[in-house]
Amino acid sequence: MEVKADTTHGYKADETDDMIDQNGNRNPIAEAGSNVGAPPTGELMGESLIQVMWRSRWTLLIAVVLFLVIGLIYITKATPIYTSTSRIYVEQSGPRIIREMEEGVMTQSKNYLYTQAELLRSAPILAAALDTPGIRQMQTFAGFDNPVGYLKKTLETEVGKKDDIISASFNSPYPAEAAQIVNTVVDCYITYQATRKRSTSAEVLKILQSEQGRRSKELNEKLAAMMDFKKGNIALSFESKQGNIVIDRLERLS
Repeated sequence: MEVKADTTHGYKADETDDMIDQNGNRNPIAEAGSNVGAPPTGELMGESLIQVMWRSRWTLLIAVVLFLVIGLIYITKATPIYTSTSRIYVEQSGPRIIREMEEGVMTQSKNYLYTQAELLRSAPILAAALDTPGIRQMQTFAGFDNPVGYLKKTLETEVGKKDDIISASFNSPYPAEAAQIVNTVVDCYITYQATRKRSTSAEVLKILQSEQGRRSKELNEKLAAMMDFKKGNIALSFESKQGNIVIDRLERLS
């Protein structure tokens, strides 16, 4: 009896088998047919992007409309801010009573304008501006417990690069109040400088008056000493326009 082993196994055909004929050769017709309708890679990516955008067209449209609505609401509801600027010319100078004596000695400080710009934002000047009638009660300061701190924070000063002018700017939703506030601050600064110069001039005048009294006392003492000397030397006291009379007569006799 002859026994034969069954070597048949399960086999699943795929598309690769369709390209191979019974003799083991590749079937070019089947291979060509398998590539029919396959677009290039770049064209496939382009079409896929367009298709994705087209499928999401309603989402994109809603997003655009939503952003437009938000922008319109912001423009309608947002409070406009107005900026008011006041400029002041600052010159470094001493009291006129001593300026002639210090001419050529007092020089312009490089930081003088920057110092004055900071002085313009100092608490004493801002407090004086807020104490001006009608300033503290403005709507700009409504709801602020510390108006001086708010004014110091929002007031901006800038020194000119090619001149000696300081610009003071203030922002407020109320344009008329912004202009009035910044002008009041500048006026208080000018008043402070004028008061300081008057005080300096008064001090200089006091010093000069004291010096004059001391010099007058010294002069009186010198005059008194000279009179005492003349009284002790009577022969030298008889003088004319030409000189001492006694000495001239003695010269003639000799």
